[in-house]
Amino acid sequence: MRTSDVFIYVWLAFLGWALLMYWIPVLAVDFYRRSKKRPVFDPASAPFLLIVSSCLDGAAMIPGLVECLLKQDYPHDKFKLLILADNCTDNSAALARSLGVEVIERHDREKMGKGYALNNLLDQQLRHRPFDGLVLFDIDARVGQFF
Repeated sequence: MRTSDVFIYVWLAFLGWALLMYWIPVLAVDFYRRSKKRPVFDPASAPFLLIVSSCLDGAAMIPGLVECLLKQDYPHDKFKLLILADNCTDNSAALARSLGVEVIERHDREKMGKGYALNNLLDQQLRHRPFDGLVLFDIDARVGQFF
């Protein structure tokens, strides 16, 4: 046997050993993950989410947000959308109400902006409301389906 043949056989043996030592743990982890039972989603135990979206003249965006939330597989009785109409001069509040969304209107020309609006909402309006989680969306946010 030539020296070059021995070198090739040793190199192939090392390569096979290295691949084997890599793939055995990878396949073991994959097998473990596949064999684990995933929890079944129980709609009855889903937390109640309050989804808040603040807008300033966002009438054009409200229908899209409402539509994408209603397309979710999440139980519709387990979330509520609340639009915070912050110093709106268009028909954002009326449009949101016509779509069945709760609206809180805020008119404060001295303290304008989303930060003031959300601070006021959290401090004054939501203090005594029951909810398990609070989700804040921009009015132009769109959410894909999760389940």
